[in-house]
Amino acid sequence: SSTSSESCSEARAAAHLKALQVIAEQAPGKVVAVGEFGLDYDRVQFCPVETQKKYFEYQFALAETLSLPLFLHMRAACADFVDIVRRNRHRFPRGGVVHCLPSIQ
Repeated sequence: SSTSSESCSEARAAAHLKALQVIAEQAPGKVVAVGEFGLDYDRVQFCPVETQKKYFEYQFALAETLSLPLFLHMRAACADFVDIVRRNRHRFPRGGVVHCLPSIQ
């Protein structure tokens, strides 16, 4: 069912984020930022828009937990990107870098 596959996806995503956190915590000083993550609406054939938005928000928790700056990516998703970053701005007080690519269309 859709619900069980969503739960499986949620579990995999949580496990992946936890694994990244463990790696960063075990290498103090070697992991200097969280990224690259963001929104890329020119690649929706690989990951639908709603899924990208959902997991983009989740990744801010990792940056907050690790208190590291961000390295963000955005292509063809400006309005959603700005909205999500604004909502989560309090979670990354150390700032970061955004790189944007033009749409390939």
